[in-house]
Amino acid sequence: MGLIQNQFCILLFALVFRCIAESDYFLQSEPLSWDEARAGCKACYDDLVTLTPDNTPTIVKNLTCGYYWIGLRRNLSSNDCHLPWSHWANGDPLAFQNWYPDWARNEPSPDHPDITTHMTTSAPVLTTHMTTSAPVLTTHMTTGAPVLTTHMTAGAMTTSMGGRPNLAKYCVAMASFGPWVKMKCSKLLPSFCYEDRFYGKVTVTEVTSSTATLTWLAHPSNISHYQINVNGTIKATVKKRHLTHDLSELTPGTLYFVQVIPVKCERTLSPQSDAFHTVPGMIKNLRTNSVTETSVSLIWSRPDGEASSYNVVVEGLPHKTVCDKEAAEINDLTAGNRYTFRVTTVVGAVLPRWGEAVTTTVYTKPGKVSDLRVTDNSGVSLALEWVPPVGNFSGYRVKVRDISTSTFLKIVDQTQPNLTVGDLPVGTELLITVTSLANGSVEGDSKSVMVHTAPAMISNLTVNVTADTLIASWSPPQSLHKVFIAELQMFGSNEMTTLNGTEATQTFNNLNSGTQYKVTIYTLNGEHKSKGKEESAFTLPQRPHGAKFTKITESSITLQWNPPKNSAVMYSVQMHSPFWGHTRSIKIGQPACTFDDLNSGTRYEFEVRTVAGMWESAPLSIEHSTVAKEREITLSMLCSSSQSLLCDKIETKNMMFEELKTKVRELLGENVFWKLEKKKE
Repeated sequence: MGLIQNQFCILLFALVFRCIAESDYFLQSEPLSWDEARAGCKACYDDLVTLTPDNTPTIVKNLTCGYYWIGLRRNLSSNDCHLPWSHWANGDPLAFQNWYPDWARNEPSPDHPDITTHMTTSAPVLTTHMTTSAPVLTTHMTTGAPVLTTHMTAGAMTTSMGGRPNLAKYCVAMASFGPWVKMKCSKLLPSFCYEDRFYGKVTVTEVTSSTATLTWLAHPSNISHYQINVNGTIKATVKKRHLTHDLSELTPGTLYFVQVIPVKCERTLSPQSDAFHTVPGMIKNLRTNSVTETSVSLIWSRPDGEASSYNVVVEGLPHKTVCDKEAAEINDLTAGNRYTFRVTTVVGAVLPRWGEAVTTTVYTKPGKVSDLRVTDNSGVSLALEWVPPVGNFSGYRVKVRDISTSTFLKIVDQTQPNLTVGDLPVGTELLITVTSLANGSVEGDSKSVMVHTAPAMISNLTVNVTADTLIASWSPPQSLHKVFIAELQMFGSNEMTTLNGTEATQTFNNLNSGTQYKVTIYTLNGEHKSKGKEESAFTLPQRPHGAKFTKITESSITLQWNPPKNSAVMYSVQMHSPFWGHTRSIKIGQPACTFDDLNSGTRYEFEVRTVAGMWESAPLSIEHSTVAKEREITLSMLCSSSQSLLCDKIETKNMMFEELKTKVRELLGENVFWKLEKKKE
């Protein structure tokens, strides 16, 4: 009993171990003895088949009537003399029996091995049925295996004691419907071989775009060689001792299915397989298709070989774009920034393989400046200002183009948001563009403004005046634009008179006499005008009128007058005494004045003029004497004559008085007050 238990444990362990492997089954249709059949199986397979409850239905599924050798015979192992049916041919324990009813207990007749003779044998028969929990893998039967023609001669049969036939000459065959029977081992029957599947795996290493190295496990069977199959085509034959092979001349980025197929008896066994992609090639001609302030569009040419997709990575950013075409657009970038893009070819979805990256560095377009304006226009220079753009930038490029000739007059690169551009032609229509720069050369969108430079100033401005007119004349500048603005303004007034014209002269009429005016002449070009040329002048003054004396005393005279029409209020008044030789002048802004400290009884001459700048009007003349302060002076005259009584004559006295009066008149005239009277006798 202990021996049986020990055998049971051993059998259970062996059963668990064997059930792990999967097997293929091969029908050998050529009738052979059991030993010949086994020899053929061992030569080209593993052994005669070992049956289990699981593989039996599969094996018998498509069989026709008849018997087939299986891997079981009596007393295969000398160690199991007490258990004649203990092991299969491959050494597996007999954990399963499927005898035709009573066939194992009753030995067949030696002369009629197919007919059962009811005899009783003293050899113990193991009839214990065991159930194992070991996993059993699905089995497969192969019916197309080549038929072996190996012929072997079995050893001589011996006869046991007592003249009975040697039971060791009996082998087990399986009926086409599954049960087992014992037959003489020399009987010629078809047979079933089995072969455990070997599940190795090819390892692919050192993969490049055109080469790879294959490594595999040695097949446990006595194979003859290996076939290297690549994508269904046999590429090489390798001796069985070699377990590695180098592939070359592969196509980049291509999926390769490789099989290392063992060959035994000119029969291919289960292959060791793997699939891999070669390293994809590098993309070609990576370039930018378009660049905006916030995006970059890249295009490239396909690499050599195959490509499933492309990875576009922005260095330093989490951006990653996967595309299946040779183009990609990357958005949400910063204006004027430097970006490095890496484009990698990818093949394979489950186990992707990346090629070598191709990089390119691109600056996004800088932003557009705003609020571009001209802050000063002097004719030969323009002062510009603008607001910097959003984002990054390295500077600005300012271009000045003459619209009429389409030539660039100035191209200036600078870093400040303002610029004064000089040496410009006056009176010229210009297009000013300001463009922000990135990296000193990448231009953003331009901001433009149209402007006329101020025209040149006129020259040689002259002014001629009358009492109520002003005529301005000048020399025009050397310019195509000859429109002039003449502005006239009276000093002390905010009123402005403006005349436009193309002639280099203008006349202003109906002016106030004796009034100071400022005339300014501009050259006009579009909306811009040159600096003004100024000149000031007074209109000629008009003579005042209606002078009269309003107060006369012994020492003062007050006079007043009426100012001229539309005249200024400045006058020059001169007082002169012919007798005393006194002259006095004053300037006054009122139409009246008083002269004091005069001599009584003296005639004074007055001239009143209207004054306008350097100009004076013709004088208004008037005279008057101060009130005389009379004194009586007595004059005695002595008359002598050679003629007697001549001096006493009335006629003589009258004559002498008239002569004296004439003499006084000659001396005093009308310049001072005097009165000469003769006393009555």
